Amino acid sequence: MEIIEKEVNWNLPVSDFEKITIIPTSYADASEKEYYNDTASSFYKFAKEKSDIEIYNQPEVFLVQKSGDWFGPVMYIGTLAIENYSTLITLLDLISEHLKTKYAGNEVTAKFEMVFKDKKKGTYNSIKYDGPSSEIKTVLKSFDKHTKK
Repeated sequence: MEIIEKEVNWNLPVSDFEKITIIPTSYADASEKEYYNDTASSFYKFAKEKSDIEIYNQPEVFLVQKSGDWFGPVMYIGTLAIENYSTLITLLDLISEHLKTKYAGNEVTAKFEMVFKDKKKGTYNSIKYDGPSSEIKTVLKSFDKHTKK
């Protein structure tokens, strides 16, 4: 399992979202045309029925990655989600549930990214998860380091 935390560039015209929002995979590169991981639409359809999640733009271009791994969407964790910690836990539970449904309960390597704004520093940070679907909630420890007071 690998969790990578780093400061990232932000090149979307919106400076912050209140809710959890699926954003383009190309959010950090202003020269790139917007594209999403190919799982963005299916995860959004699954999650919007069970949570308050949004999508930045309707995806038109998809990055297709062929592998036995699940390449999840990039998700911006907005202000309200940071303030209401249970929303973040619900999101991780939804990812786990989606993977159990999609892979018939089998263990799979999940890869996804969460981006959020550090209000104190004014920077954007990314937490990338690459590990077993059964251990997705370990990403909370990394998130806590950046958001807990």
